Amino acid sequence: MSAEAPQRSVPGVAHAAVIAAAFVALMAWTWGTWPDAIVDFGRELYVPWRMSEGEWLHRDIAWFNGPLSPHWNAFLFETFGVGLSTLVWANAVLFACSLALLHFVLLRATSAGAATMACLFVIATCGFGQHVGIGNYNQLAPYSHEATHGLFLALATLALLTGWSGRGSIQLVLAAGFTAGLAFLTKPETFVAALAGGLTLLVLASWNARFRIVRALVAFALGALTAVLLAWSLQVPAHGSDAAWRSTLGAWPQLASSSVSELKFYREGMGVAAPLANLGWMLAWASGALALLGRGVGVGSLVA
Repeated sequence: MSAEAPQRSVPGVAHAAVIAAAFVALMAWTWGTWPDAIVDFGRELYVPWRMSEGEWLHRDIAWFNGPLSPHWNAFLFETFGVGLSTLVWANAVLFACSLALLHFVLLRATSAGAATMACLFVIATCGFGQHVGIGNYNQLAPYSHEATHGLFLALATLALLTGWSGRGSIQLVLAAGFTAGLAFLTKPETFVAALAGGLTLLVLASWNARFRIVRALVAFALGALTAVLLAWSLQVPAHGSDAAWRSTLGAWPQLASSSVSELKFYREGMGVAAPLANLGWMLAWASGALALLGRGVGVGSLVA
């Protein structure tokens, strides 16, 4: 038995090596080309720098998202020094962790080869490249760190619940709720993704045990509430109770404000300015993707 264990671990090591090689190669190839420091991304440097100098978010600095990402980046600046390289290396580590979580989650639904191919696709399309005229939309220098941080926390939520699967320790569900609560402190869309995925896994894993569903939902909600209350309590000394709540809620109040949600810029960005036309484009792109996937499935069935 002991002689067989190393052999079983070799495929896993090989998959990890392929992902790591692609990660390092693309990072080296695109080195220094990720951000546009003047357009948009400069905000991601400027806000945590001011916070590292002693200013407070929402009190001294106007902000429109949750408080987690600016505070995290300010902590990095205070610990490792102010500069673009600090954020780049921290984001590289975070991206690597996100890929590990993604691979772990996908392994429960597909083969190791398919999970590795999915991670390679994410690296190639989302990791380091520039697909528009501004170098803003990649993992190392994102337009908004709330997006990349929220993605990591959503994947952590799914990974914890995947490890639980209705049979593990309830502490995993509590931790998953906590990471989902942290996602609440980034952007609404990342929290919605974490919540939807988390609740789906909870229900599927506990479908035949009503008591287990209730217990898991309570633990998940308790973990999420703990994260939100912790963020609020840490901001009370600087803001006071009411202002700390406004800071903790981030962009959520603006979503309910007609003065913001009815602006043309945001309506076009959300796709609700022309819903029927956008639905047509979505169906067209989905049909193309299904056609490509169908060919792959056909080739795979012939090879098998």
